[in-house]
Amino acid sequence: MSVSFFSPAWASTSLERIIVTPSRTGSLSERSGRSVTVIDESMMKFSVYDAIPDSMGEIGGIDVRRRGVEGVQADINIRGANFEQNSVLIDGVKINDPQTGHFTMDLPLTAMDADRIEILKGPASALYGPNSFGGTINIITKRPSGKSFAIMAEGGSFDYVSAGASLEYPLGPVNNRFSFESRHSSGYMNDTAFDIFAFTDKASIDTFLGVYDLMFGYQKKDFGASNFYSNLYPDEEEHTDTRFFNITGEAESGDLKVAPKLFLRRHRDKFMLDQNRPGWQTNYSTNYTYGGEINFVFENEILDAAYGAEVAQDTIDSTNMQTHSRTRDGIYIEVSPHLHERLDLKFSFREDYSTDFGWEYAPLVNGSIEIFKGLNISIEPFTR
Repeated sequence: MSVSFFSPAWASTSLERIIVTPSRTGSLSERSGRSVTVIDESMMKFSVYDAIPDSMGEIGGIDVRRRGVEGVQADINIRGANFEQNSVLIDGVKINDPQTGHFTMDLPLTAMDADRIEILKGPASALYGPNSFGGTINIITKRPSGKSFAIMAEGGSFDYVSAGASLEYPLGPVNNRFSFESRHSSGYMNDTAFDIFAFTDKASIDTFLGVYDLMFGYQKKDFGASNFYSNLYPDEEEHTDTRFFNITGEAESGDLKVAPKLFLRRHRDKFMLDQNRPGWQTNYSTNYTYGGEINFVFENEILDAAYGAEVAQDTIDSTNMQTHSRTRDGIYIEVSPHLHERLDLKFSFREDYSTDFGWEYAPLVNGSIEIFKGLNISIEPFTR
């Protein structure tokens, strides 16, 4: 059981309503009983970092272990949980790498794609399943609308060059957004050079069955991995290729909202323990994660309820680890009764099945009481 006191940051301007990740039903950030940080586009623009993973390191409770600059590789630790114990999502779809958490932050996005980043600190297994023990990071990408064009370029020491562009342009009833980004450096020391390229295409269409988004993201990284995994071999080298395909939709009828999702993530990795000895201790790995989800949200004056199911398949084909696959299924429900306008109370339960570990359950009860404006008491008598 945990009890905490918190108050939102004071501001002189009025903030727009934001629906945040700690609830499947949707919750105002200032009323949520969980510890939540929302990094919006303006905050990312003023960050000293350009890469999305690096920008999260400026938030309290988030430890970003950067193995390389400019998003070469980073491990995210939330509240002391290691990089394998946090869920990372893009538009609500989990993209955790089944091989290793070191690859989870290989994000197939450009710095111009993120609309905001919602970070939930603390256990979230009852909402998002395994790997959510430490917390959840949900990267919300921009939905294309209208016409716009943006371009960026910068340079620095050690032959560092970065350039990118983003174009929004409608084609008939379909709104489109195309973005690309390229980064290069010869390295600040031996075996730290890198080349990174990312491309995204997101399309959105409003139909009589609701709004549907289609997204494709691609990222390729070639970099020197000096002492990444072993101090005995300072000349390691790595090449990764990440591709992500996602279709999401949302239809509404009365008090009920239905949100289906289909997704596919492929990650390829070539790792050389010593780049000066080609073919020696070189490992090739290809991972696939694919599946679908369907989420239902019911909201009225009495209560809010969310329930849904997901099914996913993980496969790995590796030189060293051989070939493996597993199936992951999950069902969940969350209920939030409207007992009082100052009380935010939620009951959540999730059951997950994996062919490796069988059935596991995760319950969650949490609430928040507003004493007066700006001061809340948060209570979590049971969480996992």
